[in-house]
Amino acid sequence: MQAIKEKASNAAASAKSGLEKVKATVEDKEETVSQKKEVRMEQAELDEEEARLHNAVTKHMGGDGGFTAAGTDLNSQGGWIPIYPTAAHYNGGRSFSLK
Repeated sequence: MQAIKEKASNAAASAKSGLEKVKATVEDKEETVSQKKEVRMEQAELDEEEARLHNAVTKHMGGDGGFTAAGTDLNSQGGWIPIYPTAAHYNGGRSFSLK
């Protein structure tokens, strides 16, 4: 009778151990997926900011208007990107000296 109880106890311990291993593996994968998701989200935000900056510079340099795909020239904080004219805006791109 004791041998049967021991075998049942060993089988239960083995099943519990296997369940814990599977649980740990799933949690590890979830954490990895979560980390990858965070990295992708951060990269998307960086790409968006880079595009906004590029568009602002393009607009400033007299490019195609500098609008993003969404059709806005707002910065990431929700404000307008300041665009200041340069000498190139007033004399056809030629520089001049201020004597």
